[in-house]
Amino acid sequence: MALQAGELRHRVTVQSYVKGGRDDDGYELPSEWIFYKKVYAKVTPLSTKDLLSAQAADSEITARMKVRYRTGLDIDTTMRIIWKGRIFAIDSQGLDDSDTGVEYTTFNLSGGIEQFKSPDQELIDVFGVGSTEPLLKALAGLVESLPAIEE
Repeated sequence: MALQAGELRHRVTVQSYVKGGRDDDGYELPSEWIFYKKVYAKVTPLSTKDLLSAQAADSEITARMKVRYRTGLDIDTTMRIIWKGRIFAIDSQGLDDSDTGVEYTTFNLSGGIEQFKSPDQELIDVFGVGSTEPLLKALAGLVESLPAIEE
């Protein structure tokens, strides 16, 4: 069954996460989500039955996104989707259609969350620290307590 053009009626924004680094002067650059591309898609929230089944299986999937088949792996699980002001994490690699494999690709999405956590924020949450400053102070204290290395 061919994919009808009208079926892909939602315009979604794909964003990519760029990890900060240091500039030429040694100052930290912020980590941030940047625009990757806009694509036409069909975003379908899970039905109540599918949502309950997913929750029973300890899955956070809340929607599916269907896009026209894309060559290469240009959209992956390190990216996120913005649709109707809601932010979704991509939870699966693209699943190609079962007929020919070159008509459309489906992605499982989780969330619809208002604020997507960056990988840096997830590390902070693991250590139970509300900001990076106490963590950096603790690390500095550990470094100072190490014995000096003599050359």
